[in-house]
Amino acid sequence: MAIKHKLLDEITCDQPCHKGDNYCILKEMMKHDVKYNNRLVMQSACVNKFKYEESKRQQKDIGWNIAYNLWVEKGYAKAFGDLYNEDDSLTVLYNKVIKSIK
Repeated sequence: MAIKHKLLDEITCDQPCHKGDNYCILKEMMKHDVKYNNRLVMQSACVNKFKYEESKRQQKDIGWNIAYNLWVEKGYAKAFGDLYNEDDSLTVLYNKVIKSIK
């Protein structure tokens, strides 16, 4: 199933890139109408949110690659797979994943 613009708007609304000019892979998907499934987009949004929070914690931009590697290494990717529910909002799902590891 292709991701809808409404879902992308919903999951990027609280992302740091939504209001600014910063690059955002999710905004690029929306701009170019890339056809991805909802699960992939939701996990990408979670990693993007994790990247922002971890960068803030480390007081530097850790970049997408490091964020993705940390997401996998720390077990968040597995937790996401175990907890994914397409009816959950990004915020609910992200919080479930983070809390399951901490």
